Parts: sequence; C-alpha cells; structure tokens
Amino acid sequence: MRRQKKREELVLDAPAKVVGPDYQVEQREQAKLVNEMIDALPMRQREAVVLRFFEQLSVAETATAMECAVGTVKALVFQALRNLRQSLGTETELNDEPAQRAS
Repeated sequence: MRRQKKREELVLDAPAKVVGPDYQVEQREQAKLVNEMIDALPMRQREAVVLRFFEQLSVAETATAMECAVGTVKALVFQALRNLRQSLGTETELNDEPAQRAS
C-alpha cells in the first residue's frame, strides 16, 4: 500500500505537458492523413479496422458484426495494417525532405 501512495504522489507532482498551436496543427494533419489512408483501404479491411480499433470491438464481436469467421477478421486486420504501414512509409518518404526534418 505504501508503494502505491508514493507512485500516486509522483504522478500528481509531474508537470503537465504544454501543448502549443504547432503541435495541435501537426496532430490534425496526422489524423487527416490516417483517415485518408483508412478510407483508401478495401471495404472489408476498412470495416474490420474501424470495428476493432475505433469501435473497440473484440475479434469475436467484430466477426459477429461482419458476419464472418474470427480467422477472417484476423486476416483482414493483418492485411489492413500491412497496407497502412506501406502507405505510411510511402507518405513519409515523399514528405521527408532534409529541410523539414526535426533535429
């Protein structure tokens, strides 16, 4: 019990993170990019990703909602994440100019 109280004190004493307008703009741009990439996924992959990660359904609940097998949901999510990683890598390479890199 004593250790738990000490941890709580440390967390409460931690300084709050200051979020400036530049950070907020960057976050909005990143969210827009992710939404565009999700929209570009094939319909079933998009559906599986939205149900699993945005609606926070379990694999079994997603399978029920999509009227398919659990294995199908797992495969669709795997394929979707692979496609998103590839798209993100391509986007990063296209937008990654030396003058824009953060130190």
